[in-house]
Amino acid sequence: MSDTIRHTAGSGFGGWLKSPAFPVIVSTLGCLPLLIVHFQQLWSRPHYQYFPMVLVSVVILLQLRRTDPDREFSEPRPFLAGMALLLGLGLAVYAVLRISPLLCCAAWLLTVAAFAARSSINAWSSWALLCLLLRLPQGRDVWLIQWLQKVTTRVSSGVLDQLRIDHIQEGNVLAFPDRKLFVEEACSGVVSLFTILATAAIFGAFLRRSGFHTLLLMLAGAFWAGGANILRVVTIAVFVEKMGIDLTSGWPHDFLGLAIFCVTLVVLLSTDGLIRFLFGPIEIDESSSLESMDGNQLVRLWNWLFWPVHERPVGLLSERTIDQSRPPGALWGFLVVMVAVGFFSIGALQIWGGIGPFSAGLGVGPAVEGLSKESLPKEMAGWAMTEFRRESRHASSEFGERSRQWTYRQGDSVAVVSIDYPFPEWHDLAVCYRGVGWTLGKRSRLPDGTTAVQFPLKNSEESGWLIYDMFDQNGAPYSPPSGEWVHPRWRRLFSGDSSHWTLPTYYQVQILSVAPTLEPTDPRAVARLQDLFQEFRESIRQHAMDVTPGEQP
Repeated sequence: MSDTIRHTAGSGFGGWLKSPAFPVIVSTLGCLPLLIVHFQQLWSRPHYQYFPMVLVSVVILLQLRRTDPDREFSEPRPFLAGMALLLGLGLAVYAVLRISPLLCCAAWLLTVAAFAARSSINAWSSWALLCLLLRLPQGRDVWLIQWLQKVTTRVSSGVLDQLRIDHIQEGNVLAFPDRKLFVEEACSGVVSLFTILATAAIFGAFLRRSGFHTLLLMLAGAFWAGGANILRVVTIAVFVEKMGIDLTSGWPHDFLGLAIFCVTLVVLLSTDGLIRFLFGPIEIDESSSLESMDGNQLVRLWNWLFWPVHERPVGLLSERTIDQSRPPGALWGFLVVMVAVGFFSIGALQIWGGIGPFSAGLGVGPAVEGLSKESLPKEMAGWAMTEFRRESRHASSEFGERSRQWTYRQGDSVAVVSIDYPFPEWHDLAVCYRGVGWTLGKRSRLPDGTTAVQFPLKNSEESGWLIYDMFDQNGAPYSPPSGEWVHPRWRRLFSGDSSHWTLPTYYQVQILSVAPTLEPTDPRAVARLQDLFQEFRESIRQHAMDVTPGEQP
């Protein structure tokens, strides 16, 4: 017997309340400021620039599911939908209090899950695709990318050895006689791991594969992404060294990336066919079988993992009638109204507080922008300056968009002092160093009682010591908001210390000394670094306030 769907549509505001899409609309409006910030952060990271493809795919997929005459129906689960709405609202409130775009996106996804639970059309695959919009927290995406760069560099170097191409591996750099190739640049663009994983998930959703099948396809995609990047590095090296053709920039670089991406798509489709061949469902003709399908639990589990519901014969499915003739009750309407009021309230709070697109920074002072080698003395605290350089990064870099760095030497010890900016809020530098592979020791404050934080760090080859601090454009120190539920911006707004829609500019100063033999427990070495940092911080603080060093601010 075929499924029957009977749907009674409402009209007016009552009809909107009964619609599964209404909570998604109100949550989108309520979370919009922080959602915009989240999408801006995703777009500023090349390995997450696939997210517009995910959004477009979800819209197309929902339309296909709605108009498909053989569409798969899903039984509405009001209780699950209600729990998802309440959890989404609670998480959204916490995300706004913490001003966390990532948590706000997770809260929005919970309301989309409520839509999938209330809808009669199976929308869970679309919801699973939207989960690809979540960014790995605590810089884990950066750590993963750098680990993959090391693997890619090592394997590519081995392949180049077999091809008898002269080179030297230096970390993530392949050095050739006349140039150097940084593996990060060779692995950027559309062939990134995250893009291939998203593509594999989209394939699984559009081809209506089972969840387990799609997971296997994504794991295979991770393997093929690594192979594609190795192929890309080797191809660039061969063209440069054997033919004298530079594929590291411009349209040749983009064309090579697109060509390898197309090859990867073909390989993914072939892998999908191989998975269907190896893990195909077990078909049993119950008319000739001595054991009923219901009694063979192993076969049922296998088919549940690998047999998409829309392809299963009717005999393997429980016949059911999905009855939607009874409209949602008053309890559901009350819940939706409460959730709508909650989301509109936090949306208004974000507008009032100048969150995301509703805020504007004070900008960077000209004295900081004009920092140069001559801005600091050639000698500070017994250390002699040897080098200066400027660095620009992408707008949402974990280390800051702009940087000024001075290198000082004292005997065999080398220390790099720098100012990184701008930051609209407190920036935990420990997360950045942990994300690029450092193991951090116990943090502590400087003996002078300031807000500066210090800790030892170590990786597989080196050890070091890091000290950092932050202050605003007026030179006032900024204490870290450790362990607090409410973001400092809200406390400053309610106390009158900050104006609406205007963000202060914060500068971060740091000193990093790294050496293969640096012992973090050497108190004399640490004391020398502390003296250099204190003098450097004071000099930069006076420049930030546009005060001539030596004068009283």
